[in-house]
Order: sequence, then C-alpha cells, then structure tokens
Amino acid sequence: MNQAQTALISAVTAALVTMLIEFAAKPRLEARKDRVLELHRERRKLMAKLVVLPYETRHVVLLASPGLAWGMGKVALEDAGEVTGGLQADLAKLGDLLSTRQRDLVGRLLGLVDARLMTLSYLVLLHETSGVIAEESARRPLAAQLPMAEEFHRHYFGVVECLAGSYTILALSRWRPWSYARTVAAWTRKLDAENAEMQASAQTSDHSSPAE
Repeated sequence: MNQAQTALISAVTAALVTMLIEFAAKPRLEARKDRVLELHRERRKLMAKLVVLPYETRHVVLLASPGLAWGMGKVALEDAGEVTGGLQADLAKLGDLLSTRQRDLVGRLLGLVDARLMTLSYLVLLHETSGVIAEESARRPLAAQLPMAEEFHRHYFGVVECLAGSYTILALSRWRPWSYARTVAAWTRKLDAENAEMQASAQTSDHSSPAE
C-alpha cells in the first residue's frame, strides 16, 4: 500500500467518524446543552423572584400596628402567602443544576418562609378572635404599636432573611470551593440553630397551662 492510499484511507476514516458523531452524538449533546441553558434560565427567574419578594411583601410589617395599618398588613399577609406559594415548585424545576446540599438548604429556607407566614397568620387569628385587635385599635393612637409588635417583626424579618439566604445559596458556584463550602456551612449552622429554637418554643407551648 503506497503513501497516497494510506492518506486516502485516513481521510475517509476521519470523514466517517465525523459523520457518525454528527448523526449520533451531536443531537444528544445539543439536547443536553439546551437543557442546561433552560435550567440556568429557571434559576435566574427564581433568583429574580427572590429579589423582589421582600419589596412585594413589605406591608406585612404593618401588622405590628392597630387600626388601618393592621388591615393593610392583613391583606399583605394574604398576598404574601400567594406569591411565595410556588417557590418550592420553582426550586424543583432546577433539577440537577444544584448540588444536593444547595438544593436541601434552599428547600429548608423556603420551608421556613412558609412556617413563618403560617405563624403570622396564627397571630392574626389570635388577635382577632380574642378581641385584642379591636380593643387596641380603639384605645391606641394610630402611630402606636401592638404589645406583640416585636413578634410580628421577628417573623416577618425572618421571612426576608430566608429569602435573602435562598438567593445567596442559589448564586453559589462549586467552581469557587472555599466560598461555596464556607457559605453552605454557615447557613447550615444557622438553620440548625433556628430549628432547635423552634422546637424548644413548641415544647414550651405544649407544656403551658390551658388556663394561661
């Protein structure tokens, strides 16, 4: 076999391999690329939503005051439950784009958002069914705050903190391992402490006397 024949065979072989890649592997690679791009778009959409939610829910803090402010805060709380209700579903759309630790942490933070909003709804119900809000609205000036204003503030700003934490964790890159590991560890400790505090609070409530 002369040199020209060898070169011809090599060229034909290369062409055949290229054609096989084009017809077999490339469609799968293109599909994977499209999927990855779609996942990144979904992440950007979720992060954009997390940025605007604190602004959209800002009037919830008005629950700390009686009168007209209370009414505005109550409406805002109902709206907050609706606008945050789809966050877990949005997170599920990200699939394997996130690491397991990222996905778990964001899931826990969004779960805590729901828990705090439910607690705020319970506090609203408690104030209204007991007649406290009617009494406070009648006797306090409009600028005053309710006796449990600190509790309303704590839970609402806890919601804002969880939204900010979710954004921070979604923005992490595993290509920056030191920043990734440090941030994940810090939020894990914070959530564990928060969970322990909530469990202790629940136990204290369970052991309280009904007469109280």
